[in-house]
Amino acid sequence: MENEENQNLNINQPPAPQQPIVEPEKSSLLGSKWIKIGAVVVILLFLLGGAYLLGKNNSSSQSTQAPTPTPDLNAEGTRSATANWKTYIGNGFSFKYPSGWAINAKKPTTIVIGSLSTKNHIGETVPEYVSPYITLTLKESTPNTDLIKFSKLDASLGTVWENITIDNLIGFDATHTGCQSGSCRDIFFQNGKTIYNFSEQNKLKELNNIISTFKFTDSSADTSTWKTYTNKWYTLKYPPVWGVEKSPESISSSNTLNLLYLEKLPHQEGPGSAIVFAQVINNNLGPDSDATAEQDKNVLLKLLNIPISSSINGEGNSADIKFTRNKDVSIDGLNAKLYDTSPNLNVIVPKDSGYPQKIILLSKNGIIYEFGLNSKESTDLEYFNQLLKTIKFKQ
Repeated sequence: MENEENQNLNINQPPAPQQPIVEPEKSSLLGSKWIKIGAVVVILLFLLGGAYLLGKNNSSSQSTQAPTPTPDLNAEGTRSATANWKTYIGNGFSFKYPSGWAINAKKPTTIVIGSLSTKNHIGETVPEYVSPYITLTLKESTPNTDLIKFSKLDASLGTVWENITIDNLIGFDATHTGCQSGSCRDIFFQNGKTIYNFSEQNKLKELNNIISTFKFTDSSADTSTWKTYTNKWYTLKYPPVWGVEKSPESISSSNTLNLLYLEKLPHQEGPGSAIVFAQVINNNLGPDSDATAEQDKNVLLKLLNIPISSSINGEGNSADIKFTRNKDVSIDGLNAKLYDTSPNLNVIVPKDSGYPQKIILLSKNGIIYEFGLNSKESTDLEYFNQLLKTIKFKQ
């Protein structure tokens, strides 16, 4: 009975309440989501900041390679600094240099710019010379040469390269330690096959102004600044860096002309080996003429009569030379013959023996005219070709 009551009690007792399932609050979920988004944003900002700093550093390092502005010729400072400077005119280019300086251009491929001095580097008195404050060297190469490799200025010299503009050409401005002073500067640029190299080692501000006045010119046309030589047979023009071997008093009576590079200043004449020579030989030489003149005449007469592409060996003073007729050229409207030379292999010639590289011959009114080039330099060949265009005959 008691058990039945207990069972009834259990049956009639209401069921125990169930624990409600607690769902996460929406605000907690949203907070967690924003935390994750914030973390991603922080990471992105960090990455973007690092990229910005890296880019800034790279642009800073690249800025050392930016073109160095050539001094502005229109700037008042540059114009006033070079207003009274002298002008040097080379083969196909010109530049200004300080009025108190001088130029030694006895070799067209090595132009020395500086002041005149009579003391050497140890204080000894020597003949007057141009102190090499700045040197311009010209070298032949193939077009579009790698100028940095060409310079041979390696990393051991601490070389710093910058771009520089010279008369609208991009070149390289290099500072390095590879010179006696330990503070050197070389500027390289190329026009056609010619590489130009300005060099100095004294931190001279004048170099910037010289570079600012550097201009390329048409070497095939402008001889207006050339000097004039005249004798009773012809006149011709020659570059201002050349001089006449003989004194002006004896020029008009001489039948031989030797043109050479000047040892000192462009307006001075001095000794040196002839770059270009000219001879006038009378075709009707009589028996009183000396043997050498007779041999020269015989060789020239033979040369005048050989066909193109033919060769003969010289005689007498020219016995060590083989002459090969190349082509015909025109001089002052007259037909002239061009000959290239090479060693005569039938004759033993001293190793340092020199001989003309090219000969031009023509005959007019019983007179043989000979013009020759002794130099192998390409600049001298250009001068020679231009000189031939200025010849005017009087007889």
